[in-house]
Amino acid sequence: HHVHNSGLAKSFLGMLNGKAGTTDRFDLAEDLPEPNLPASAELIMAVPNVISALALTEDGAKRIHEVNPFPALLLVFVSPKYAMPQSRCLLNDMTAIVGTGLDEIMRHVPSLRSLVMKAIVSSIRRIIFLGNQLLEDEIREEDRRAR
Repeated sequence: HHVHNSGLAKSFLGMLNGKAGTTDRFDLAEDLPEPNLPASAELIMAVPNVISALALTEDGAKRIHEVNPFPALLLVFVSPKYAMPQSRCLLNDMTAIVGTGLDEIMRHVPSLRSLVMKAIVSSIRRIIFLGNQLLEDEIREEDRRAR
């Protein structure tokens, strides 16, 4: 309870959410907010474990549910700042480690399962949206060259 009572949990969740914490619908947004997390694979991989630890108590799980940090965490996977090859942030096993951490949260804190799944679905929709935009841009460019 000390972590929650001292404000550490609130500070961590506020840092994680930042500006991104205003919505959980990142899938179709044109102007996607930038993630608030530094582009550090080690830090991003640790976030699910910290969230899981914060959710060990019933009060902690309620706080996590209220704040819903999952869209902000998954934002790193659809942000060019993090996902582009020059970033090197998403290299190696980072995505698998984050995914495993989210799976652990869903198994051990069932009340958070729907939030995690909604964030995952929203991220997948965002990737599809960005892929469709890229495809449309490529088709327009091919049409322009053909003229």
